[in-house]
Amino acid sequence: MRLQLVQKVENAHEDSIWTVSWVPGKKQFVTGSVDENVNIWEESGSAEEVAISQVHTLSGVSLGAVSVCVDSTGQHGAVNSLDSKINVWSMDGYSIVGDMIKMGPSECWDIAFMPKRSESDPLVLAMAGGSTNCLRLWNVLENKEVATFEIPSDTEKKRRELFTLSVAVSPDGKYIAGAGMDGIIAIFEVESGKLVGKSEDHSKPVRKLAFSPDSKYIVSACDDMHVGIFEAATGNTIQVLSGHESWVLGVAVHPDGKVLATGGSDGKVKLWDLDDNKCIQTVSEHTDQVWGVAWSDDGKRLASVSDDRSIIVYALL
Repeated sequence: MRLQLVQKVENAHEDSIWTVSWVPGKKQFVTGSVDENVNIWEESGSAEEVAISQVHTLSGVSLGAVSVCVDSTGQHGAVNSLDSKINVWSMDGYSIVGDMIKMGPSECWDIAFMPKRSESDPLVLAMAGGSTNCLRLWNVLENKEVATFEIPSDTEKKRRELFTLSVAVSPDGKYIAGAGMDGIIAIFEVESGKLVGKSEDHSKPVRKLAFSPDSKYIVSACDDMHVGIFEAATGNTIQVLSGHESWVLGVAVHPDGKVLATGGSDGKVKLWDLDDNKCIQTVSEHTDQVWGVAWSDDGKRLASVSDDRSIIVYALL
């Protein structure tokens, strides 16, 4: 398998682009930028001539967008801003859903929706709690916290760096995982709140986490230039991947679970084979650090975003 450039959108935002998420069931994706805007993009055209066009802008994301996500039904999107204010919107018409979720300064960073299995399931957002060093589950429509998970810390050295940067929820909804500045990864069982796994393999900030589609393992992107693969049920290390020349900032596992993509501050996007645990391709289309990578739900497309203000869409061949 390899990535092939489909289209590069230059100056997609007016400032650095930090986050990207595809919309399930559609040829659309969402990007968030330091320019205080969230843009929705759509792919159209034929296989021979693909067009990526901007279809909507959500403005007024105070101080800039840290994280965007779209729920598993493709019906709702969310953005967290640098001042820890979260807006949720409907993907049909882009109207704001519920009240703005306002956390304290620096009390939220990464966000992700809990999977919905039926229409009756509540719309719940998972949050990396920033300076509170915890994970939260938040009922969007009721605008209230429904669960909190405290990230453990064992050493005095690490206690000086308590800031939860990343959160991920397993596709089956069983686990929630978080990690932060101290490098500790904690995995909890959602229903019981029990800590089921912990890893201290990383000693530097873990910028992003992603579960495999079968919910059996979790992958980390870390400032130590490594990508970690851990067993979700225990936190035990399965493999450590090396190849980036600087911080690893983004990670996404392909929907078939056979490959994963990473982005780094070295400006590279890498494709990794999970059977052989090796890098099979390095792409150098960006001119600055790559903050986010995301797969479409059909696995045919990968999008990457960067400080160079560009978006790149690739096909997986």
